[in-house]
Amino acid sequence: MPRITRDTKLTDAWQMAIRREKAAFDFYTQALEVVDDPALKSLFTYLAGEEKKHWTMLQDEYDKHFMPDN
Repeated sequence: MPRITRDTKLTDAWQMAIRREKAAFDFYTQALEVVDDPALKSLFTYLAGEEKKHWTMLQDEYDKHFMPDN
């Protein structure tokens, strides 16, 4: 994934953050499909939920600040 530098535009950095949260959500969701241990399932469910919250919050704020016509 690209790195943020001093030259990175705010909108680009924000979109990178959104993509990273979505990737983390996808990772934990996929992990749920391959584990049988109830403790791991519980952990991955919790982590996927946290990443979904982050992803949604970032997307909502991005839309509010950078997509005012929507």
